[in-house]
Amino acid sequence: MTIARKYLINYATTCFYHCITRCVRQGFLLNSLEINEGHSNYRNEWIQRRLLFLSDVFAIDLLSFAIMDNHTHLVLFVNLELSQQWSNAEVLQRWSKIGKLSVLCQSYLQRDWGAKLNDVELTVVMNEIDEYRRKLTDISTFMSRFNCYVAKRANKEDKIKGHFWEARFKSQALLDANAVLSCMQYVDLNPIRARKSKSLFDSHFTSIKYRLDKAVNCAQTQMIPLRKTCSCMVCRGCLNMSLQDYIDRLESLIADVSKHEDFAELDDNCKDGENWANRSLDFEKAFEMSAGESQLVDMFTKQARLLSGLREAQTSALCETILSRLRDYQYRSEKKNPYS
Repeated sequence: MTIARKYLINYATTCFYHCITRCVRQGFLLNSLEINEGHSNYRNEWIQRRLLFLSDVFAIDLLSFAIMDNHTHLVLFVNLELSQQWSNAEVLQRWSKIGKLSVLCQSYLQRDWGAKLNDVELTVVMNEIDEYRRKLTDISTFMSRFNCYVAKRANKEDKIKGHFWEARFKSQALLDANAVLSCMQYVDLNPIRARKSKSLFDSHFTSIKYRLDKAVNCAQTQMIPLRKTCSCMVCRGCLNMSLQDYIDRLESLIADVSKHEDFAELDDNCKDGENWANRSLDFEKAFEMSAGESQLVDMFTKQARLLSGLREAQTSALCETILSRLRDYQYRSEKKNPYS
C-alpha cells in the first residue's frame, strides 16, 4: 500500500531526512554545459548555488548533498528552533526572495504604512506570516522550489519542454544519530561508488568537496550544517566531530570500495544492518521509508501505515456518505417531478 508523503515526513518523530530526486528516464541531464560569451560552466555549478541559496532562505539546514549526472541526494534537517527566532518582518523578507508577497504584506514591511493597517488587515497579514513561517520549515516546499527551478532553467537552456524529473522526490526519515551520519557518508561517497571520482578532492558538486574548499584548518573545523550561522544544539550534538574525523571515516570506506570492482560483490559485503559503516556504502537500498535502529524503524512504519489507513478509511466513509445523499436527493427529485 502506497503511503502519502505527509505521513512519511513527521517532525514530531524526527527532523532529519534524506531526499532523492531522479531525472526522467535516468537521463544525464544535470551535467550539461552552458556556454555564455565564451565561458563554459557546468550545469552542476548553478544547481549547487541554488541549493545553498535555498538552504540559507529556509529554516532547513543542509547537512550533505551530492549532485550526480542524473539524480540528486540531499540530507536535510528541519530547524524548527531557528524559524521561531525569526521576527515577522524577517519571515516576509525571506519569503520575498523565493515568492511574491501580497499587497498587505508589502505594506506591513514598510514602516510608514505598517501603522496604518486596520485590525482586520493586520489579522490577514499575521495569518499569512504564520503560513509563510510554516512553508519555510516544510521539506515539500523546499524540494518544490529547488526542483522547479532546476527543471525550468535546464529546459530553457536546452530549448525543450516537458518533464525533467521522473517523479516527486523520495524521502527517508533518519531516526537516530547513526542513521544521520551513515546517510551523510553515503551521499558524500556517491561519486566514488559510481566510479566517477577516485578521491574526496575529485568528488565535485558534493558537500564534502564544498567543506574541503571552505575549510582553513580541517582539525579545528566542526561538522556543522552548510549554513552561514548555525545555533541548533540538536544538530551540533548529532554531528559532534571534527571535519578531519569525518574525512578519516570516509577514507576508510573508500578503501573498502576500492577492494571490490563488482557492485554486486560490494553489496553482498554490506548485508550486516547493524554495521553502520557498511550501511554507508549501500544506504539507499538497505532502507525504505526510514532508517535507524530496527525498533525505531518498525515504530515509524507502523505509525505511518496506521495514519495512512485511518485517513483512507475516513475518506472512503465520507465518499459513501456523499454518494448516498446524492442518490437520496435524486430519488426525491424524481418523485416530485410532475412529468414522471
